Amino acid sequence: MRAFLLAPFITLLELSALPACTVNRSVPAATAVPTAPASLPAPTTDGLPVSNAPVQAVPVLTFGKTPCFGKCPHFTAQIYADGRMHYEGFKYAPVEGTYDVQLGAAVVKEMMQAAEARQFRRFNAEYTSGASDMPSTGLTITYPDGSKKSVRAEGNAPAELQQLFALINTRIEKALSTVNAK
Repeated sequence: MRAFLLAPFITLLELSALPACTVNRSVPAATAVPTAPASLPAPTTDGLPVSNAPVQAVPVLTFGKTPCFGKCPHFTAQIYADGRMHYEGFKYAPVEGTYDVQLGAAVVKEMMQAAEARQFRRFNAEYTSGASDMPSTGLTITYPDGSKKSVRAEGNAPAELQQLFALINTRIEKALSTVNAK
């Protein structure tokens, strides 16, 4: 009876000793989720460093617009301090698809300074209208100390916040002009 009960257990042990399947399933860079620490080693070309500066793994700005039941643009842009932008455009977005484009560090600095000038941290977390079909615009800023501030607005936001959203949206659309428009 003991041999009968141990047989499945021994079979499982034998299976665990078999080599795993060697299929290489690489995830495209555009869909990879950063799981690394706050900075990664600089990228290399043929084994030589491109830059000595670390690559930022955490976006300093995350900006996006949500869909509605109509033709509202829906997209998300993750913007890094070094000027990189990871963009995902969905239905009715300025550009549909996933793209990694370069804004430039100076543009990111301009957006961060604009947020600081408008005292972004003082805005409410939400400006809602109560309507169920209202699209919203959202912005999350990650500060150097690691703290975050997020604001989501449906259209009834203060003028200063709307100006900041418009500035960021314009810079994103300008960067996307380098990719094929839909």
